[in-house]
Amino acid sequence: MGNSSYKDKKTRDSIKQDLSQSWSLALKKAENIQDPWYKTQALCELGLHSKAPKQQLAILDQAFAVACQCLDINRTVNVSCWPLDALYKLGFKDEFHQQASRLLSLILQDNFSISRENGLFGLAMIAVQDPYAFPKILKHFLDACNHRHFWRGDRDCYRLALMMKQHSYKTDLINTVVDAIKNRRVRKKVKLDLSQD
Repeated sequence: MGNSSYKDKKTRDSIKQDLSQSWSLALKKAENIQDPWYKTQALCELGLHSKAPKQQLAILDQAFAVACQCLDINRTVNVSCWPLDALYKLGFKDEFHQQASRLLSLILQDNFSISRENGLFGLAMIAVQDPYAFPKILKHFLDACNHRHFWRGDRDCYRLALMMKQHSYKTDLINTVVDAIKNRRVRKKVKLDLSQD
């Protein structure tokens, strides 16, 4: 991590504390962050702590725009999951669905299978909250899993299956994710963990 990125990370980490003193000061500091990864996250924090819905949406729109400055599709989609999650938490369901659809279209353009699967996983972990947006993202995530053979994909399936259980998805749908796990030990472990109350 370069000096400027390290400084940007520290600024992002201080935003929560700054918000307790002055929202406008925190905004100024966030807007001075150079690294789009950390700037997106800082703006997202500001959006979550704004009181006015119009201001919340404006800040989150800015966060999505900054995310597009990342160097590759995967990073753009993964850091966009922060404001995407904020839209859902703040109750902006229409905007959430629009952005989820846009980010899905974007990650499907990623030519690198590992990177594409990772971005789809990030989207799925946020979209799992929403039964309308989740099925389409899940379908593409499972398609990506069928074309990969690497440990991270198994770990992603494991984590997503547990998250689906938390959100009370039907067992049959959770099992489609469990069945995508290639490693028998990982598959056995997730089945055991899913059986726990």
